[in-house]
Amino acid sequence: MNRTLRIAWFLLTVLAVQAQAQDRLVTGKVTSAEDGAVLPGVNITVKGTSQGTTTNGEGNYDLNIPTDATLVFSFIGLISQEIAVGNRTTIDVRMVPDVKSLGEIVVVGYGSQDKRLVTGSVASVNANEIRNVPIVSVDQALQGRAAGVQVTQNSGTPGSGIAVRVRGANSINASSEPLYVIDGVPINTGSSFTNGGYSGIAVGNQQTNALADLNPSDILSIEVLKDAAAAAIYGSRAG
Repeated sequence: MNRTLRIAWFLLTVLAVQAQAQDRLVTGKVTSAEDGAVLPGVNITVKGTSQGTTTNGEGNYDLNIPTDATLVFSFIGLISQEIAVGNRTTIDVRMVPDVKSLGEIVVVGYGSQDKRLVTGSVASVNANEIRNVPIVSVDQALQGRAAGVQVTQNSGTPGSGIAVRVRGANSINASSEPLYVIDGVPINTGSSFTNGGYSGIAVGNQQTNALADLNPSDILSIEVLKDAAAAAIYGSRAG
């Protein structure tokens, strides 16, 4: 009898440990602490792993995680948060602006402004973000680091042409590339040689990009003006 009880107790203990070790689903919504607006595109990762997800258009997310996990919520311009899950299955997060980053100076073509006073949509990438990253060109520095900016390389050839799309902007009969302004001087990266909307300079049968000539180590910061209000100073060239 005692032996039977010991076996039963052992089996219950094993089942309890296995159940505790299993992943479980955690859901929630991420909103702004300022106005309660939902925040799509917020990165949510399990601390110390590559496991993660992003919030959808309604600010909701769901993620399978281990019981003792800690979730890291991060978004450009907002203060990152680390939250221990514990036994919870629903975790709603309210994120607050990163006041330090909002106090930075932004060059907007006609002068400099405090970032918090800029009414247009501006994405920034500074030197600290790319200093220790193995990139060979400036265009690669934008890839995955500026919200709303999609960077696609034309081929694997070093310095080959790239396609940059800001907020998915596209055109049938004109270039879909953004206008590049370096130290206040507009730079034309396009030429008569185009291939599927990729801009660049034709060299032999390959297409190179003018930004490939810039040394990423010389870059202090990169600002992407993502709407008409922010880019209005540059006229029709800014698309």
